[in-house]
Amino acid sequence: MRAACAWLLACLCALADGHAAPLVRTAQGVVQGRVDQGVERFTGLPYAVAPARWSAPGPAPAWRGVRAPLAQSPRCPQSAAGLADGRESEDCLYLDLVRPAAQAPRARAVYVYVHGGGATQGGAADHDGGALAAEADIIVVSINYRLGALGFLNSALLEGEGGNYALQDVAAALRWVHASIGAFGGDPARITLGGESAGATVLCPLLGDPAIAAMLRAAIVSSDDCLRDTDTVETARARAADYVQRLGCRDAACLRGLPAAALVGGLFAAPTVGRQQPIRVPLLLGANRDEGRIAAREFFGFGLDQYLAWLERLVGPAHAARVERAYRHEGQGSGARFEHAYKASAVITDSGMRGFGGCSLLRLARAARVPVYLYQFEDGGAASGADGGFDVGAAHAAELPYLWPAGPFAGAAAQLAPPQQALARRMRADWGRFVRAGRPGWAAVQEGAAYLAYLPGSVGLRPLAAYRKAHRCALWDSIPAIMARGEARP
Repeated sequence: MRAACAWLLACLCALADGHAAPLVRTAQGVVQGRVDQGVERFTGLPYAVAPARWSAPGPAPAWRGVRAPLAQSPRCPQSAAGLADGRESEDCLYLDLVRPAAQAPRARAVYVYVHGGGATQGGAADHDGGALAAEADIIVVSINYRLGALGFLNSALLEGEGGNYALQDVAAALRWVHASIGAFGGDPARITLGGESAGATVLCPLLGDPAIAAMLRAAIVSSDDCLRDTDTVETARARAADYVQRLGCRDAACLRGLPAAALVGGLFAAPTVGRQQPIRVPLLLGANRDEGRIAAREFFGFGLDQYLAWLERLVGPAHAARVERAYRHEGQGSGARFEHAYKASAVITDSGMRGFGGCSLLRLARAARVPVYLYQFEDGGAASGADGGFDVGAAHAAELPYLWPAGPFAGAAAQLAPPQQALARRMRADWGRFVRAGRPGWAAVQEGAAYLAYLPGSVGLRPLAAYRKAHRCALWDSIPAIMARGEARP
């Protein structure tokens, strides 16, 4: 009776204020949204109870009355401010949901997005789904998950815990969405899980889990190859032992007593994966043409000897000379400060050594047992000249203002020229089509041996042979192994 009265009172208050504030009844209680430029936003929805440190998330808490929207969900403790400011708290397992305000003739498809940020920073508020929801007529959900050591520490001191707390968070969010999205007008049979960079790294191991795959229609993986940014149990335990020693702890009580600020940096944050399971859902997979240029600053001012020494560390002396010859013309004419930065960043992109894309992405596409729709973002003007004269090109994360043109990316999106804005709309349309129908509008790699290139004024299919040539995949396929991401710094 009290709940019904609270519902009625909230409706009357909304009408009295002259605002058609949307109200939705979930299993946990009534939530209130807000109308904003043709969409309805529900922010700060708890998808799990705040867990004890390094424990599994519990079921979402219930509440009495009407839960008002938060201006912004608390962010999980992190190593830097990220894209959006906000209060940090270990009570951070919240999600934001945005849906078109207009009524739909049928339940809408749903896109659940996992943010990037190196698994050490970021949050749900960093990716405003308003434009994507309105243009594609879908529901967009963005989530927080635990970061740094709080999300990934796999220490023997935490007996019985597997280190994948961030993955457990994403799984809990997905279960909440699957159970609750019908109340928001969403279709639980058409849920797509997607992420970029570290967000994709976190979701990739989940795509082989039968219980998770059963809740999904498809997945979108951007700037990650689902292969390189994971640890075996042995490697994760060794990293954790070194990390715990540096913290000065000898037992779990010490770790649990440390302030959160002490636990957000200093650990290579990666999922612990035993045997990699095959992906079980159709995949929209892609990356940016110049992914590795995000790491170029590490190589500014490198001379030839430094570059060759780095190559030898990367691929071994037997292959270093071959790689040097293959990239000899990269960066020529750019000056001594930048020449070897161009060469090294091309090696990083093509080899897939940091899990961004290049040839390792193509290997994933060809090995998959499900339809894979491959794309490459190639707008070299997205951020040109943004680093002291170095041409950043289509570097890692350069596509984000195209897909998420509001919120923290609004400034960058506003700087796009008209052809780039048209490209952004095309990309959002393709993402939306994939979320709605499970196909983006071009053939899967297994059917057409082609990928879609995103260029302003020139979006179109290209043969996979062109992709292989541009990224020198014949070379990288002949090199059996390269150093892991965390070991190949200059």
